[in-house]
Amino acid sequence: MEPVLEWNCRRVIRWFNQNGFPGYDETLKENSIDGVVLINLDHESLKDLGIRALGKRLLVLKSIYFLKLQHDVPITSDSYVPRTVDAEPDYAHSSSFQRKHTRQTEENISRLMEDISTLSSEVTTVRNDMQR
Repeated sequence: MEPVLEWNCRRVIRWFNQNGFPGYDETLKENSIDGVVLINLDHESLKDLGIRALGKRLLVLKSIYFLKLQHDVPITSDSYVPRTVDAEPDYAHSSSFQRKHTRQTEENISRLMEDISTLSSEVTTVRNDMQR
């Protein structure tokens, strides 16, 4: 798995879309949001990106929190920590084997999502070709 701190803007856009936050592609590009910037987003910066709804900002921040845990990015005093963190899987205290297994599963899911996206594009192309 490519470390989040090395993600470029395209990878961040893919993460946003895969995590249920589509529609921000242009905004993320315009604001040069890479992995380093992503893990430092807060409520105000999400508002600046056009995410006005509090509920959606909380979901994005919660997703970023778990992304940090998955990539061993330190949780600082400035980091958003979800109130429901006690009810969620404890990545920080899980065994090395569990973290490795979780990462492998996430990598597999990510690859499958990319494959689905590619296949969807190819099906659309074939469908358009057949309609001509």
